[in-house]
Formats: sequence, C-alpha cells, structure tokens
Amino acid sequence: MLRSEAGNVNLTKGGWVRRRRASYPGQQTPGVQYTQRTFTHPDYDEVTLANNVGLISLAQPFDVQKAEGKINSICVPQSLKEDHSGEQHYVSGWGAIDGVIEFKPKLQIVKAQVVDCEPTAPVVANQICVVQDLDDSVEDCVGDFGGPLFATNGNTSTLIGLYSSGNGCSVDNTAKFIDIKPYMVWIIENSKPA
Repeated sequence: MLRSEAGNVNLTKGGWVRRRRASYPGQQTPGVQYTQRTFTHPDYDEVTLANNVGLISLAQPFDVQKAEGKINSICVPQSLKEDHSGEQHYVSGWGAIDGVIEFKPKLQIVKAQVVDCEPTAPVVANQICVVQDLDDSVEDCVGDFGGPLFATNGNTSTLIGLYSSGNGCSVDNTAKFIDIKPYMVWIIENSKPA
C-alpha cells in the first residue's frame, strides 16, 4: 500500500480488461473512483514488509449491481483456519513477465499451490507462501502486488491473502502473501464510516 494523502489515489473500476476508460452504467465519471481516506497498518515495516496491509476508503460508494459483472465482491474469511499448506487456490493480476513491466491487456487468473515457506527465505509473521501451478503459462509478477490469493466455492470467492513479495517471474519461485485473517479486527475497525 502506498502512503498517500486522501484524494491522491484514483481507482479504475471494472478493470477486467485494461483500456483507457472503463465504465459501468450509471457511473458519473467513467473509470475513476476518488478516495476519501487511505489506511496503512500502523505496524507496517517497509524493510521487512511485515504487516503489509492497507485499506482504501472511497469518497462515494458505487453500486456493484450496476457494474453488470465487471466488478465483483469477495468474501473475507469467517474461519480461523491457520494452515493452508497443500491447498490449491487462485492468484489474479496483470501478469508482467520476464521482469518487464508491460502488463497483459486482460486480467490474469492462475492456480497457485500453498507451500511451506522455505526455511532459508526471509519470512515475516502472517505470511503464506505459494508457487504457481506449473501447468499455467501465465505468471504473477511485478505489478501484481496487493493482488488477491483467493479460494473459490461455487460462485463465491474468499480472500486468503494479499501479494506482498516474490522473487521475479519464474514459476519456480515462491511468492509471499500476507494472510489477512490476523488483520480482520483492524480491517473491520477501519472500514467503519468516518
């Protein structure tokens, strides 16, 4: 999460396909949603990336129903399950590859396997490590930071983690996600209207 003054971060909604202006019916300013406040976790450490969690409060709400499927909600975890090891989930992002920051025009979704974090790799508390499914040709990489690690059950998706760090674009490298369960109290407290 970049530190920023309120209003200085503009979000583009409906970004399933990257283009200059995305919009949804009934939206007054196509493609742009202004922020009211941004929150960075008070214990965020820029060096270790510990507590790498942030929230963005929108200046005006928007109606997801009017988005005609271009914007979807995601559930937050209800269970306090601690270990996701061995589970297969999904990661989404714009998929810059080969270290070149040239994003794909369409949002990429790839399968990812939760693994034990390597003992030799620097790991901070509340991290989940994943490797990309080797059968997938799309790779998560630079530019996907903050993107979701999520589980699906039917038509419901549940957020598990937020992409925090990784070692380049190779499918052989481990990507690290911040597990959001330990932050749910902070998220709920800071999601209340001002």
